[in-house]
Amino acid sequence: MSTRLQTDAGAPRAPAPAPGAEEQRVPDHAQEDALRRPYEEGFYASVPTPTRRFFRRFLPWQLWRFAMINLRMIRMIGKSHN
Repeated sequence: MSTRLQTDAGAPRAPAPAPGAEEQRVPDHAQEDALRRPYEEGFYASVPTPTRRFFRRFLPWQLWRFAMINLRMIRMIGKSHN
């Protein structure tokens, strides 16, 4: 004689909820769609254009941007010390 409990072999077994815990609800289709939405095409980063890739590697442009950003920071710091 077997000591195992008699259960319906075809029925799925769910764990018993903890005492005092609320039952978890299965999300409806609207919630499932909302969870899937961040993985759609519009949420991925765009591919840079050839012009943008050129400027990212163009040293004179990088030096110009570096100088402009530093001047902007110096101006902001100067305003805060007055």
